[in-house]
Amino acid sequence: MYFSSEGGLSRLNTRERQFVLDPTLNDLEARLDPALFCRVSRSAIVNLDAVTEVRPMIGGIANVVLNTRVVLEVSRRRVKELLDRLQGAHEL
Repeated sequence: MYFSSEGGLSRLNTRERQFVLDPTLNDLEARLDPALFCRVSRSAIVNLDAVTEVRPMIGGIANVVLNTRVVLEVSRRRVKELLDRLQGAHEL
């Protein structure tokens, strides 16, 4: 569903479990298919297929809601990229 970073550890978050990973989010971002994954903040990369909603918030940030009901913050500088990537994914 998404990758996260907390306390210096990278995690793969699935529907049921969480796995600790060695690579940093920067390393993962470089290796993941950009058609399927998008970096939404310093601490999260989401699977675009898992996104059900993007909620604009005050201050130019947004929240992204995944189909598991997990809500993650999207940084101000990454909101437009996320929206563009989601629109492109739906045009295919």
